[in-house]
Amino acid sequence: MHIIHLVSNHTWGGGEQYVLDLARTMAAEGHCIEIISRPVSQVVDRFTKAGLAPVAKMPLRGAIDFISPLRLASRLRQCDDVIIHVHNFKDAIIATRARSLSGNGKVRVVLTRHLIKEGHTSGLYRDLYARLDAIIFVSELALEGFLKSNPPVDRSKLHVVHNSIRVPSPSTAPDLTTPSDTPIIMCHGRISPEKGLDTLLNALSRITDCKWILRIAGEGTAQHVGPLKQQAVRLGIAERVEWLGFRTDIHAVIPTATIGVVPSTWQEPFGLAVLDYMAHGVPVITTNNGAQPEYLTSGQDAILVPPSDADALAKALRSILSSPEHRATIGRAGAETFNSRLSYPHFLNNIYSVYQSVR
Repeated sequence: MHIIHLVSNHTWGGGEQYVLDLARTMAAEGHCIEIISRPVSQVVDRFTKAGLAPVAKMPLRGAIDFISPLRLASRLRQCDDVIIHVHNFKDAIIATRARSLSGNGKVRVVLTRHLIKEGHTSGLYRDLYARLDAIIFVSELALEGFLKSNPPVDRSKLHVVHNSIRVPSPSTAPDLTTPSDTPIIMCHGRISPEKGLDTLLNALSRITDCKWILRIAGEGTAQHVGPLKQQAVRLGIAERVEWLGFRTDIHAVIPTATIGVVPSTWQEPFGLAVLDYMAHGVPVITTNNGAQPEYLTSGQDAILVPPSDADALAKALRSILSSPEHRATIGRAGAETFNSRLSYPHFLNNIYSVYQSVR
């Protein structure tokens, strides 16, 4: 198959990692994969390092952009069968316009919806929904959110495919000193207010009688990271918090953790960080307000707590810190759930099924 991904974000996040993993896996299986992105070094460099340097850089500005459809149409005239996979509705407008301009009737446009948001109902979107060949939602919750506004879309085009992650085999051990007798609590990902790190710090300040070290891996602006570091100082736990920054070897760092915590306060459409811990058999505590209850059962393969509830999070942390047996049981069950229902081959087969349905 020939697949073109449009990537228009200015920053690197879960959606971009989704594209990178999908493109890298399909390329390894012999498919022709092309990336078209904005000229943003943070995004371009990561695809380039993975051997997927974008074949073109375009403005990708949605409905007001007339340059990108013309340039993409020129590329499509050189193709035979091709699937354009987009990851927001702005890029879907560009892709469908380019298809019309190209005159290539063998182009199909598939969109993955990574957000929980009501569908638009305007005439512009009515036309766009008709032109799209399939819309993939990363969770049932994302699909339900989209349908709340009763958008004018053919329901047969809508599919739910739960996210997954590729789990690389770490080539080297991380350059971290890991104490043998102190549990390591880990939280990783983009550092921003909706990720709930302030709640995690408040929870940990309630269990200072327990042994623990918190490792935070990820990057964020000084505007977001600075206040969190000040909060740790105010709470008297700064010496027990390690700020690792962005780690390219995150899958080598995660197995050093005793517990993973994903304390998001917003509704995660389908957060990948939870899967990172599950895949490595690390027991995870996360919130219950996103798609997590679709694939997790609290007390069995994870522990779910209400968002922004420091007391509930502290209670869950104390419970799992105090019982190595409980930690091991949760970790094993999480790994089993990942391997049986959420593994990357399972995800990939579902994506292929959607592709085949529109060809």
